[in-house]
Amino acid sequence: MLLSPTIDGLARAGQELRAGRLVSFPTETVYGLGANAFDAKALLSIFEAKGRPLTDPLIVHVPTVDAALKLVELDEKGTKLFKTLAKAFWPGPLTLIAPAVPALPREVSANTGFVGIRIPNHPIALSLLTEAKVPVAAPSANRFGHVSPTTAQHVINDLGSYHGGLHVIDNSGSSCCQVGIESTVAKLVPENNQLLIFRRGGVSEAALDNVLNKRLGMKIDIVYAQRVVADHSTQNQVAPGQLLTHYAPDVETYMLEPLTVSPTPTAQMKSWVILDFRGALAHLKPHVAGYLDLSTTGDIAQAAHVVFDSLRWAEQVPGATRILIPDVSKVHHEHASALHDRLYRASSGKRFQF
Repeated sequence: MLLSPTIDGLARAGQELRAGRLVSFPTETVYGLGANAFDAKALLSIFEAKGRPLTDPLIVHVPTVDAALKLVELDEKGTKLFKTLAKAFWPGPLTLIAPAVPALPREVSANTGFVGIRIPNHPIALSLLTEAKVPVAAPSANRFGHVSPTTAQHVINDLGSYHGGLHVIDNSGSSCCQVGIESTVAKLVPENNQLLIFRRGGVSEAALDNVLNKRLGMKIDIVYAQRVVADHSTQNQVAPGQLLTHYAPDVETYMLEPLTVSPTPTAQMKSWVILDFRGALAHLKPHVAGYLDLSTTGDIAQAAHVVFDSLRWAEQVPGATRILIPDVSKVHHEHASALHDRLYRASSGKRFQF
């Protein structure tokens, strides 16, 4: 059922969450699939609806820092680090991982004892969390491993047939997913003066370092700790976004190797779709099934904003048998690595050389 983001619609959505049912809602990153974080049965319905393995943890969304602190167990040093990051980056695309309180069901943490929490920076999401009166666990509202959703229609396309029922809050008339990619996921390790980055996203390491070290002199080591985990792995993960195949279109997708020469058009390209960057392959546009440039000017932020919409568009191009996507890892921009991660996992690490 589609709900309007009105006072009545959000009140209904909050009621559904308290009753143990699923509600999908827009954020500044992607659409989330929410359930009451204290209701184990409701949490299991998230995994069922998405086809998500129980080894992949869920991020909990709350409306205030005080609500977040009630879900974690931290000493004085850890609490100071948590509050510092929350003050600087919340509401916003930063998820903080810390030891979970025992009352949180193990389905939230993938039985690791840790929980990721954030305050989203979106008026509909914040209003919903206030109405819900419970913390809301919410991964992206898509089929597990598929391209992340940035519209209500994307959610309906992927999960609309779920037999357990689903309410989707419409974002018509309001902006959504301005960041375009998911939140940065960072684990607090205060005893080692460390912040471990398990997923790059909307907040860069440079921004974290600027606040913690350059501005406040806290001497926190910011360590990139993201992994590439085999899709068949049964190991419980402390953070989402670790599996190799993620954000993947339903059409075979490859990341392009850096060009050494300008490719010549061929007949087989007629069934290919190219997602370009900075016009590198613009001359192939008349010869392929579909062509879209993530940013003609080479703007990483612009490309990140449209990447999931573009991947979903690409898989819908009639007759498409292959999608080619750019490698932006060498672009000098604080969010280039986060965008590259999404593209790399969308291609399952597969490469193509012209």
